[in-house]
Formats: sequence, C-alpha cells, structure tokens
Amino acid sequence: MVLTLIFLSLFFSFSNPFINPAPQACNETINAGPDQVLCYPGGNADLNGFFSGNEISSLEWTPAAGLSDPFVLNPTATVSQTSTYTLTIKAPSGNNLVVNGDFENGNTGFTSYYWYGNPGLSPGGYSIQTNPLVCNPGFSQCGDHTTGSGQMMVIDGSTTPGITFFCQTVPVNPNTDYYFEFYITSVYPVSPANVQATFNGTPIGSVSATGNTCEWIQFSAVWNSGGASSVTICLEDLNIIGGGNDFAIDDVFLREICEYTDEVTITVLDEIIEQQDFEVCFGESVNVAGQYFDDAGDYEVVLQSFQGCDSTINVHVEVAVIEAYIVPPEPMNCYFPETTLEGSLSVGSNGISSFLWSTTGGLILSNPQSGNVTIGSGGLYQLLVGTQFGTITCYDSVSLFVPMDTLAPLINISDPPFLSCQDSTLQLAAQGIPLPVSSSILWSTPNGTILSGKDSLNPLILGPGMYIVSLTDLDNGCIGLDTTIVLADTSKPVILPLPVPDLTCLDTSALIQVSIPSPAAGVTLLWSTPNGFILGSNDSVVITAGAPGQYKLLAVDTLSGCSSTWSGTVQEDVTIPIVQLPAQDTLGCQQFELSAIATLPPGLDSLSISWSTFNGSF
Repeated sequence: MVLTLIFLSLFFSFSNPFINPAPQACNETINAGPDQVLCYPGGNADLNGFFSGNEISSLEWTPAAGLSDPFVLNPTATVSQTSTYTLTIKAPSGNNLVVNGDFENGNTGFTSYYWYGNPGLSPGGYSIQTNPLVCNPGFSQCGDHTTGSGQMMVIDGSTTPGITFFCQTVPVNPNTDYYFEFYITSVYPVSPANVQATFNGTPIGSVSATGNTCEWIQFSAVWNSGGASSVTICLEDLNIIGGGNDFAIDDVFLREICEYTDEVTITVLDEIIEQQDFEVCFGESVNVAGQYFDDAGDYEVVLQSFQGCDSTINVHVEVAVIEAYIVPPEPMNCYFPETTLEGSLSVGSNGISSFLWSTTGGLILSNPQSGNVTIGSGGLYQLLVGTQFGTITCYDSVSLFVPMDTLAPLINISDPPFLSCQDSTLQLAAQGIPLPVSSSILWSTPNGTILSGKDSLNPLILGPGMYIVSLTDLDNGCIGLDTTIVLADTSKPVILPLPVPDLTCLDTSALIQVSIPSPAAGVTLLWSTPNGFILGSNDSVVITAGAPGQYKLLAVDTLSGCSSTWSGTVQEDVTIPIVQLPAQDTLGCQQFELSAIATLPPGLDSLSISWSTFNGSF
C-alpha cells in the first residue's frame, strides 16, 4: 500500500447481489470434414476439421490409431480399412454467466466484504474506477483489461485473512464443466497480491500479480459442477501485508464448457468388383465415387488409388419418369361460375399413384386428392402428382393460372324529377359506364308501371314507385344493377271557408271568405255561380255575393297542377212580419183614452216596433 492518510468509513460494502439468468446454450459449429473414399488397400487421408469458435479448451480425434496427431484440427489418417473418426472439441461458451464481470455497470451485481471507497482507498477497501490513480496518487495510471478505457475493480489488499473482496452466485447446470477466468494487475509495484478463487467454499486455484504495474495476468481454471445447480464464486487476497498489496481485477468470466462432436468416415473400397443399383426420380442423380449419373443405364466406375490398385463399380441406374399436366379449362365467367380442372392425363413410369391439388387465391369445390377437381373461382392452381417406383416415390408438379371474368358492367340512372297532377308519366334515363358492345337492358318495378321501353335506356313510366334497371354483358353473363325511386307531388290546395252569411232585407250582399294555408304560394283562385251573382272580382279569397244561390271556388296549385274545389250556398231571409192590430173602439165624453195592443207572430222577438197616427195622439 501507499502510505497516504485518507479518512474513510470502515464499514463493509455489500453491493446488491444479482443472480444471472439460466446458462445459455452452446452455439458454435463443428465439422469433421467431408467423408472420403480410398482405393484398396487404403492409404493416407487428410482430415479437414473445422470449428467456428476462437477458444478451444481441448481437441481430440478418436480413435487415435493411425492418426499423425489426434490433438490437432487437421491430422493425417493412415487407414487400411473403412474407418470412422470422431472429432471432439471442448470450448467455453461465448456467454459470460458472471453479471457485470467487466465492472462497466459500476458497483453492482456482486458482494464484497471490503468497504467501498469512492475514490480514496486504504487496506480493506475497493473502488470501481477507470483509472487507479484517482484512488491513490501513488497508484499507476492503468487502463482496464477489456478495452483500455473501461472500468475495473481497484483493491487495496486487506491485512485481515479470510476476507473476500468479490463474491457472486450464478446458476449452473449439474454435472457440467465450466471455464473460469479473471485478469489481475498490480497498480503499485510493492508486495504483489496473491488472489485465490473458491467455488462454493472450495479453492480452485490462485494467481499472483507481478511487480510490473499495468501488466494484466490471466487466471483460468476448469470446474465441474457435480450435482450443484448454482455456484458461489469468491475471490480472496491471500497476501495480508499492509505495505503495497495494491492491485486491480477485471473481466471475471464463468462460461460453460461446451462439448461439440462430429465424425467423418474414410471408406476403403474392396478390391473386388461391386454392383450398385439405384432408383432415382427424373432430375435427380446418384454420386458414385465422385461421379454423378442422372440417366438410366449401366455404367462402370474404375477407381484408381495413388498406390496403383483399382476398384471397379458396376452401376445400374433406373430413372422414374413423371410429368404433371393440367388440361386448360373452359373460360370462367358469370355464365360458368364453376369449371373442371383435369389432371388425370398426367403420366408416370408406373402410373400416377397420388394427386394433390392446391390453390393460391382460388377455390377447390371437390376432393383435392382426385385426378379431376371442380373449382369455383379464378386463381393459381397447383397439381402435385406422385408415382411409385420400386422403393421410392417420385413427384412432379405443375401450376396453371385460371382467369375468371366476373366483371359486371356499371349502369347509372339519372335522378328523375317529381311526378305531378299535370305530369303523371315520365321518361327515365340510364347510362352504361361504358355500355358493353354486346349487352341487354331490362327494366322492372315492384310498385310502379312501365308503359314502354322496358328494354331500352329510356323507358316511359306511369306513377311513382321503385324502378330497377339491369344491364347484362352478353359476353360474360354478368349483370349490373341500379335502382331509382320516382316520387310524385299530388298534394291539393287546402281550402278553409268561413261561415257563409245570409242575405236579408237589411244586408242585400254577403261576403264569402276562405283561407288557403297550403301551399303557401303559387295558388290561383276562380269563383263561379250557376244561380247567384258575384259583385267585383272573382279571383281572391274574399268575394261579394249579390244574390242568393250556390257559389263555387276552384283553387289550382300552379306548380303541381293539382286543384281543389269548394261550394257554399248563400241563403236569403226577406220575410215581412205580420202585425194583428186590436179591433176598432170609440172614445167618448167619459172615455178619453184607450190601450192599443198589437199581436205579433211567434219568433219575431227581435223586431223593432214603432207606432204612428195620422190624426190621433199617443
């Protein structure tokens, strides 16, 4: 240690422990090389092993007999008979099970019984830094092991034995080998640290830093998990000297040692002549000693080795012939929404043993495993046929696009005007967009009347209702439809009359008055009488009747032509009241006055009475 006085807390530091997720799978690639063939009686063959990983813990070819070096990737094998060699490589996985082993996430992921200094240190303390110099001015300015600019764990060794400065628990697979390593360097040259690693309390080895600061030294060991499902890894400085003993660690790794195997066979051909029979499908080939055959026939393959011995292989090849075929179908349209695809004319060496239809965007209506199928839509159709040929089944496929013309023509009915009392017929107008060259037109109605032209674009109709036009493209049988609603305005003017007064001896003329609440405008009026007399105009809502009789009103809506009538009768009351005077009487010297009592007919109480005399007095 460097004797610099720094006042720091002497408590132990425990960062938050974190258990890494389950160990990762091994994912490197191994290849023992391609199989090889040698002539009798054998000879030398180079084994071309390959491994995708950069680190290898162990490499071995088995069996070792006949190999130039069973512990190299590309040995030479000397064989006198067919032999299979297995390449086994053990290599650490690329996945580090230690959390934050490079300390780039800072003071987290592990447990320490040293106290944490940030940044100053004294014995028994540690800090996570990118430069040890910030922990003590006597320390060397070192870069980390990972990149040279990242973080590392800087430790001032404890003077108390048995104190671990790094512990972490990680899950492992039972009965599995693991590769453990970390890197250590002195940051002060005096009394380098001696760090021991323990797994579940059992030491697995130790390493001493050198007296050269910033010189990273690797520690590595292989550990088998046995029956354990997790392991607690701890690091302890066995050097308890207080002077010096200053160091840093970085890149603490625990990786599963994966075992990869692959094998290669070196075939030594017999000296005798060999017969090889092959059955292949058309388009395939057979490989005999590096020679390829894809036509039916008999062939002779002579193998010559560098030792001068020959081997002859008589090759017999039979090729199955199969061809899938679909008969082009009739066109599909609205006349023919279904059609048949015929695949039964497909041919095979031993006939067709299986059919399988499929489609992209189409519709198969019948059994897709029959020779012919019924389809209900256009689309791309595929046929896969098979033929049994000895011990193999050969297949061929063919595709056919079936078009379907179901494009219906477009037709549009122009918006019709309203029917009225004046115009009860109307000629509708329809347009094809565009009109097919070969087409037919038909109008229909569920509640109106078509007078003529039901097979034209401009029919004559009578009365309101729904009118439907259908346009048929005679080339594909597809039908386009449009519908319109014809409305009628047949509402009549509304006449509301006031009571009709009577003519009397007092009122020799009478006002006949009506109101027209609907429509609000556009109504013409005309009064007439067969037996009365109209004083003044006869075209307003009020007229003057100058004689008793019947008076008629004709109201006409000038927009719709609809009319209403009303008639009223003017009565005349000119009855003269009859007065019954009293009988004559005589006045005398003794009777100077008399009471005159007149008698009125009943019902004339509203009469006014006035008496008069020519030569008497009242």
